[in-house]
Amino acid sequence: MGTIYLLIFRLCRFGCLQIPAHCIYWNGCQLPLCSRCLGVLLGAILFTLYFFRRKQLPFSTVTFPMILVVPMVVDGFLQISNLAPWSNAARFLTGVLFACGAINLPLVFLESRSLGLTRSDLSHKIRLAFRNTRV
Repeated sequence: MGTIYLLIFRLCRFGCLQIPAHCIYWNGCQLPLCSRCLGVLLGAILFTLYFFRRKQLPFSTVTFPMILVVPMVVDGFLQISNLAPWSNAARFLTGVLFACGAINLPLVFLESRSLGLTRSDLSHKIRLAFRNTRV
């Protein structure tokens, strides 16, 4: 392996556990990020490109971005408690969803602040959103 690969691998170690069983291999080489971290990175890049191309948020309410974050939280809980194993594809997908929701969520709050909405208006919107999503 080349020195550039090893340098990138070591730099990625600061933000990723790089567990070999959770990583994707390409041409016999382990990628420097695990499936979940790779999903978060690609999701963040895709969401950012979408946002700057469209110049608008894909989800203007708080509800949907919060729902996008939930699968990764559940995945993390299941991994810690060893209740259910996940495949690398599922880890990748939860990472992409998490990135889209996690980036969109603060932007919704910033957008509402720029529209002059108060904190009570936001909390009222959040309560209405959750009230409308109950099954």
